[in-house]
Amino acid sequence: MPGPMARGFAWAAAIKLLLAAAGMWLWLRELAVSARSALFGAVAFGFSFSFAQWIFFPHTAVFCLWPWTLFLIERLRDARDRARV
Repeated sequence: MPGPMARGFAWAAAIKLLLAAAGMWLWLRELAVSARSALFGAVAFGFSFSFAQWIFFPHTAVFCLWPWTLFLIERLRDARDRARV
């Protein structure tokens, strides 16, 4: 039975992947992409070479926040939703 350290690494990888995919999906939906295309883009980003191959390294914690940053930038550009953001 794997120890708690292995389980912790698995949880960290799953959370990073989920965070990256959810952020990419939200950003693509904000850009008015269809839901199917946004899902494809989210999965493609989550399993891309810059992310999936290095999932246990610290820099992927920053990579999974890129789509969230781009999503917030898009939301801030819209003048009517600026107060809500």
